[in-house]
Amino acid sequence: MITQEEPGALIGQQLGSYRIDSILGAGSMGVVYKAPDTRLNRTVAVKILPPDRLGILDYDDTGNLVSIEVLDSVRVQEPRTVTLATQG
Repeated sequence: MITQEEPGALIGQQLGSYRIDSILGAGSMGVVYKAPDTRLNRTVAVKILPPDRLGILDYDDTGNLVSIEVLDSVRVQEPRTVTLATQG
């Protein structure tokens, strides 16, 4: 498990199709990493939430258990917000 005390531990690791390259920022709500998506050949930001910030869990439309934060963020359709690509 990655904790706030060791945010650099993921650098160089592969998470699914994302290769963690560097830290973009860190705070009380988690760490954001710069990560190339090796499958789609694009660079993305990967946010890792600490376990105590996962929040309330619920089921999405397909029956998968996800964070309420994830469900709320995918409903936002604004030009100045980032798009959620995946969660896990």
